[in-house]
Amino acid sequence: MAESSLAVIVQAHPARREAASGLAQSLGGLIAWDPEPGGPPSTWRSYRVALASVPPWAEHALVIQDDAAPAPGLLAGARERARERPDALVALCVTRHHPGLRRAVEVAYGLGQRWLSLRPYVPWVPTVALLWPSWAARAVLSWAEERRLGPIGADDGVVGMAAACLGLQAVAAVPSLVEHPDLLPSLMRPRWRGPDPSRQAVVVETRALEKRSVLC
Repeated sequence: MAESSLAVIVQAHPARREAASGLAQSLGGLIAWDPEPGGPPSTWRSYRVALASVPPWAEHALVIQDDAAPAPGLLAGARERARERPDALVALCVTRHHPGLRRAVEVAYGLGQRWLSLRPYVPWVPTVALLWPSWAARAVLSWAEERRLGPIGADDGVVGMAAACLGLQAVAAVPSLVEHPDLLPSLMRPRWRGPDPSRQAVVVETRALEKRSVLC
């Protein structure tokens, strides 16, 4: 896969402008801003903008949240995963908050497996850092428009419903190539009180990060 065929799009809210701009600059990516930052909290609203921002030249697009922490070498790793699973949605970050999925990632990692199918464990698709075939991004946008989905909703839930309806494969890369440190105040949880370990990655690529995330 040619280097230019991967687009990076940062899903962002103006309240996190500094973090979003820094992330986009470090990855050479675009920024998809929430079009209604003062509206009801919604992650799908900005995610829809991100999917619509996939440039026509891109074979794949990595949509990554503005508060994510990529491992060094993320772009090379994302291209490698895209070559291996060119037609799948590939989650490059799986967090710990769902016990069944967390345990499945731990087992897969312990066995040295590189991939985990998501659908047996959860109906949604993790969206902290999700690698998209460009055609799939367009298909999901069309699916949402046909069903007249509004701007309000959870991005992981909407993507999960779309993947199920359209028959899209959804897999997780094991280990994750992106951490979600949860260091910025949550835009969805007004009573955010600091980092929540359940919102952090189960295990992160050791060849890219200096310190492995602790399995728990």
